[in-house]
Amino acid sequence: TLRNVIGSMDLEKALTSRDEINRHLSGVLDETTGRWGIKVTRVEIKAIEPPPSIRDSMEKQMRAERDRRAAILNAEGIKQSQILTADGDRQGAILRAQGEREARILQAEGQAKAIQTVFNAVHAANPDSKVLAYQYLQALPQIAAGPSNKVWIIPAELTKALEGISGALGGLLPETGGPITTEPVVEQSNQAALDQALAEAQAVAAETEKEAVRGLPTSHSSYSSGYSTNMDRVDQADEA
Repeated sequence: TLRNVIGSMDLEKALTSRDEINRHLSGVLDETTGRWGIKVTRVEIKAIEPPPSIRDSMEKQMRAERDRRAAILNAEGIKQSQILTADGDRQGAILRAQGEREARILQAEGQAKAIQTVFNAVHAANPDSKVLAYQYLQALPQIAAGPSNKVWIIPAELTKALEGISGALGGLLPETGGPITTEPVVEQSNQAALDQALAEAQAVAAETEKEAVRGLPTSHSSYSSGYSTNMDRVDQADEA
């Protein structure tokens, strides 16, 4: 019977499988009525109308199913979005790291070439000791010009550099009976006095270098005065 056919199905299948129900009923009815010479060729159910309570339950079930599918699709979309975002961030980080690495390599190569060029030029010119000492004096203000230099250490090589200039020009420094020493530490507050003293020393060195090039005798008193002025400036800075 129709009750038996419908009872063997769940409600959702019964509402969506009318063709299957029609074929099943057609076979059952044809077998039953065949004993009386009746042939059932077609059975069709036009509509299935469950009670209102059943329809309400079915609607809730369908809404829940639609919500479940929507939640699944939404979660899959979020998952794919996060995967793509993470992959993009990873690729971006890799590219940035590669760019920084290549930039540092190029910068290091440039510095190496510059140092090598200067090194070759210095050795090709074959400078004497007085030129190197003068270049050393020129580099000292640049060392002290850094904003983070709170304390500036005057190395002992400064005295040796001045002695090198005097030795290159014929030993014009007076003999004092002992090595000339200077204090190793000068506070940053005395930087102005020290810069002035170094400037005077550079001027004296430049003047003596020009005189040496012209082949003129160097004034003993002028160099000694300039050197003593330089050392007095350093002593005054130390006492301050």
